[in-house]
Amino acid sequence: MHLKRRHVPKSVNLPFTKLLKDGKFLPQQELKTTFKDAFVGDYPLVFSCGSGITVCILLLVANLVLENELFLYDGAWSEWGEGDEYPVK
Repeated sequence: MHLKRRHVPKSVNLPFTKLLKDGKFLPQQELKTTFKDAFVGDYPLVFSCGSGITVCILLLVANLVLENELFLYDGAWSEWGEGDEYPVK
């Protein structure tokens, strides 16, 4: 199968590196602001990444600073972007 070079519709790209400075997490208020700037609203959030590993960093921080309901899509882009089963943008 061919892995597409696109993204999940309505998804937001937030690299985990934006949560770090000098290899450490930013202060909690900065983390909260970073997430609030990326995700407006109190709706449930589903986290994913390319292979299902680095998303754990985002999910951990989101759990600490957000009140949204949080989910992990562990199939990652390696599952979603392969074939024609799921929509891509």
